[in-house]
Order: sequence, then structure tokens, then C-alpha cells
Amino acid sequence: MSLEQALADNNRLLAELNANFTRLLAFSAPAAPETAEVKKAAKAAKKVEAEVAAQNAEAATAEAPTEENVAQPAPAVSYDDVKAHILDYAKQGKRSQVETTLAKYGVSKGPELKPEQYSDFIDALKKACA
Repeated sequence: MSLEQALADNNRLLAELNANFTRLLAFSAPAAPETAEVKKAAKAAKKVEAEVAAQNAEAATAEAPTEENVAQPAPAVSYDDVKAHILDYAKQGKRSQVETTLAKYGVSKGPELKPEQYSDFIDALKKACA
């Protein structure tokens, strides 16, 4: 179920619930003349129903998500990627740059990095070793 469909269903159910409460309120006191509060509640219920109908119409005509209009998540970087970069630069004789970059992240070796740091660390390492 799409988000638009869920919202439309929710709005429809709220409108039905509001209408039922309005009918119940009017039904519970048939002998008494309508008070200003009842008239106000009925008017508010009609307004809500109109708003819900408008929202349902918008949801029905809303553009469905496509590959172009949905953000694609960035590819995940694994520790194996970090390890490969560290080893590659170390083999190139850039061990000091690797150690300096690790120190900037508060660690002394690759496995101590947190997964959320992997991508930024690789970018920083590339700049330091360029």
C-alpha cells in the first residue's frame, strides 16, 4: 500500500467517523430544537468532509513514485573497502598519510572505525594521499 493510498484511506475513515458522530449527536436529542452548538458541529463536519474529499482527489491524481523522482540511497561502503584503500596506500609508501588520517578519526587502525565513518574516511584518505 502506497503512502498516498494510506493517507486517502485514513482521510476517508476520518470523514466517515465525523459524519457518524454528527448523526449520533443529532439523533440523541430528537425532541430538542437544534442548538447553536449542534449547528456549528454540523457545519464543521461538512467542512471537514469537503476538505477530505479534496485531499482524496489530490491523492488519486498524485504522481506515482518513479525511479527519477525517488532519491536513490548511496551505495554502502563496507570495511573491506576501507581495508583495501588502507592496504593500497600503505603499499605505495604512504603509510604516514594513512596513520595521520586514521588519527583524525580518533583511531589507530582501520577496524576501530565506525561503519558510518567508512565513506568519509575513504574520501579523507584519498585527499591525504593524492
